[in-house]
Amino acid sequence: MPIAHPGPHEGPGRAPALLLRGIDKSFDGHRALDGAGFRLDWGEVHALVGENGAGKST
Repeated sequence: MPIAHPGPHEGPGRAPALLLRGIDKSFDGHRALDGAGFRLDWGEVHALVGENGAGKST
């Protein structure tokens, strides 16, 4: 995989590419997430891995 070089909207002190806060999710009355968060900075790559039916797309 080639190494990406920071562009004009990337680098230290810049806003993240994606920032999620206060994520809540319940299934049948059972709290699965309570105030979760996720931050994706420029140039980062993340993956969500799991078995079929594990709820990845939820």
